[in-house]
Amino acid sequence: MGHLSYDCPAKNDSKSASGSSLIVFGKADFVFKLGSHSFTQETVVATLQGLQGILGIDFLSRHDGTLSFGDNTLQLGGHKVKLNPQPVSQCAHIRVSETVSIPKNSECYFAGYVDGEIDSKLGIIEPTKLVSNQGLLLAKTLIAPQKGREVTLSVLNLTAKDIKIQSNTFVGSLHSVGQVHEISEENHVDSTQLPPYLQDVLDRTSNKLTPAQKSEVKDLLQEYQDLFAGPDGTLGNTKLVEHTIDTQGALPIKIPPRRISPGQKLVVEKELDSMLEKGVIQRKL
Repeated sequence: MGHLSYDCPAKNDSKSASGSSLIVFGKADFVFKLGSHSFTQETVVATLQGLQGILGIDFLSRHDGTLSFGDNTLQLGGHKVKLNPQPVSQCAHIRVSETVSIPKNSECYFAGYVDGEIDSKLGIIEPTKLVSNQGLLLAKTLIAPQKGREVTLSVLNLTAKDIKIQSNTFVGSLHSVGQVHEISEENHVDSTQLPPYLQDVLDRTSNKLTPAQKSEVKDLLQEYQDLFAGPDGTLGNTKLVEHTIDTQGALPIKIPPRRISPGQKLVVEKELDSMLEKGVIQRKL
């Protein structure tokens, strides 16, 4: 419905209302309809952090436009439509107090402050796309949201280069928190404790280990517990990975079965019956 004319540079030094860099890609003539009437507007194409578009005062003046917030209507050139305002979550900005340089592959603590107000006793800091797009991780923090309050920001630089953040840069949003649930000691689950079925594995395999070695085995079981059969003994299966053995045209080699003791045979048969019952293997008829 419009044509693109790249009259603007790919990047410039423009700033958005939040203080972050505004990347301008060019201009476009857009045609849109209000009822049965069409309007054409030259529009600057730029990054607006999730906003879908902005109608400026110049556009409203050109088309004798009127915005009525009382009854939520927009009138352009004699055409009047009802607007459906979308609810916006209340939030304030978190800005950097002073220019800071975050060394590569390291965590840095520095001061920020609350810019704006929210109607809540508690707020949680969420990082902006500006921060995440640079390879930074901003720790979520629960604070009291007074305007101008100084806060300590924890940022992790995951890149191989130092990153500088200028003072007053918008690095996070402070969103309202309705309720915080405290975890009582009775309901608290110690994440360092192994599940009973893995604790049994640890007890049966560490009789001759030193306390330090047993602790290492426990850490290993804790880290890779999702690789073990569950408490019901189900082994499970996956089709995510396929493995092929290239025999390069070699013929199969038949090896005669070896005799096993009656006791071993009973153990094998019991294990096979268990796997058949759980559906891990199937009997071929």
